[in-house]
Amino acid sequence: MLIHNLLKESAKRYPEREALVTSDRRLTYRRLEEQSQQLASALRKAGLSPGERVALLLDTSVEYVVSYFGVTRAGGVVVPLNCSLDPEALRLILNDCEPVALITHGSKERLLSKVIAAVPSVRCIFCAGRMVPPTLSGKKVIPLASLLEGRESIALKRRGSDLEGRVKETDLTCIVYTSGSTGRPKGVMLSHRNLVSNAGSVVEYLRLTREDSTVVVLPLYYSSGISQMLCHIKVGGKMVLVNGPVFPNLIWRLVQDQGITGLSGVPTTFSMLLLASRLGDYDLRASGILWPQELACRRRR
Repeated sequence: MLIHNLLKESAKRYPEREALVTSDRRLTYRRLEEQSQQLASALRKAGLSPGERVALLLDTSVEYVVSYFGVTRAGGVVVPLNCSLDPEALRLILNDCEPVALITHGSKERLLSKVIAAVPSVRCIFCAGRMVPPTLSGKKVIPLASLLEGRESIALKRRGSDLEGRVKETDLTCIVYTSGSTGRPKGVMLSHRNLVSNAGSVVEYLRLTREDSTVVVLPLYYSSGISQMLCHIKVGGKMVLVNGPVFPNLIWRLVQDQGITGLSGVPTTFSMLLLASRLGDYDLRASGILWPQELACRRRR
C-alpha cells in the first residue's frame, strides 16, 4: 500500500468524520482528501516528477498534514524539516537532499531569506499564512491558501491511475534527518512499505479504531510525530493539533473537552503534564485515557 492510500481509504469510509482540529479550524476526511489532491495537482503542474524531493518547513498545522499527503500523492519524496534549525544547518540539509520545491509558512521568511539563494535545486516555494514577496531570492512563490480552497482537480484524476502504476510501495517516500548531535545530520530513507508497516503495527498494538483521538504535542517533523499522524489517519481517528509552546493545562483542557483517548510524548512531556498542571481540576473519565499500569492490567486480562 502507498502512504496516501491510508487517507484515501479513510476518506472513502468516513468522509464526514473530523480528521483535524485546531483552535480555529475543523477539517473532515473528505476535505483533507480534496486538499491533498489539490496540492498534488499543483505540484505536478509545477513539474514535480516521481522520486523528486519536496521539503516541508512547517510547524504542526493543517497545512503540514495536507502537504505530507499531497507530496506523496504526486509521487514526490517528503523531507520534513526541523523548524528550529539555524540557517547554516538548514542550508546543509537542503543541499544534501536537493528538493525541487519547498512548502513553508510566511513566518519562516526571515530564515529562508538567509539560505534559499544558496539552494539552487529549489524551483518554487509554496507558502501558507501571510503573504511573502512573489519571489524569494529569485524563487517563484505560490500562495498555498488560495490553491487549497479550490475544488478537486479533474486533471489529476485523469492522470492518477498512470501515476499509481509508476509508484511502488518499495519506493522512497520520506527522508527524516537525524538531529546531528554526534555529527552532521543524516537522512534516513523510508519507503511507503516502511511507514505503512509501522502504522499497521502500532494500530494493532494499541488497538486503535475510528473512535480514537489524540492531541498532537510532538512536532510532526519528528519520526514519532509522523507515526502518530499516519496511525490515526489509517483508522479514521481525530487529531487535535497544538502549535507553539505546550501549556500543560491547555493540553488537559483539550483532553477533557475533545474526549481525547490517547496522548503520545517523550518522558519530559509527561513529567511536565503531571507536575506543572492542575490535573485535579479536569474531569478525564470520559476521555478513556489509560495510564500505563491500567493498560498493562487490561492486556493481562
